[in-house]
Amino acid sequence: ESVLGNVARRMRRSFGPDHPMTLVVLRDLALTRCSRGKLREADSMLRNTASRAERVLGENHPLTLSLHSACAWILYEQKDYSAAEALFRQVLAGAGTDAGRDPFVSKVRHHLANTLRVQGRLTEAEALLCVVLDEFRKIEPDGGPATMAATYDLALLYEEKGLLDRAAASFREALVLIRRHLGSDHEQYRIALTSLRDVLEKKGDAEACRAVTRELAECGRGTADDAPR
Repeated sequence: ESVLGNVARRMRRSFGPDHPMTLVVLRDLALTRCSRGKLREADSMLRNTASRAERVLGENHPLTLSLHSACAWILYEQKDYSAAEALFRQVLAGAGTDAGRDPFVSKVRHHLANTLRVQGRLTEAEALLCVVLDEFRKIEPDGGPATMAATYDLALLYEEKGLLDRAAASFREALVLIRRHLGSDHEQYRIALTSLRDVLEKKGDAEACRAVTRELAECGRGTADDAPR
């Protein structure tokens, strides 16, 4: 955060407060503050930066839309889901792009789907998330990080809807991608594995549940073995 703050100050001095490079650094600084729990500070900075971008670059410029999407994400983090939904929809309307060719639009749709899910609008969220996942699979033929995240979120949604067979299949698919990109010792792998175990338990699949429980134990043992002594 301090490094980005210094960069932002240098950008302001060198290029001015409204230069696109300055605005990008301010966006990244605000998102860093958001990740550290400084939501009000991040929200204020993003709104100010988005307003300047809209004035200088136009309301539908890619950087302006990126800033508005970041503002919507902050609203989501603050649990203001209706406001976040409205702003995500505004960004999508402004983009006016074939999402299958634009990763940014697909990512905004992914955020919108999750915003619908946490509001309990599971049928809407499922329809949109299935579209998003199909888009990511085309963008990332080998199953990249965006595909991994969308697959995991779809598994969570299926579990919430009580579609346990679909949930188990999606969690297994997500685990393959998490292992590929993050490794089986990553915390996200253990979280997904625990979610799969819970779904198998709900299904009453005792044998599969025991197998996953054993793998979880191995993951835990590996973490303990790798810990500094």
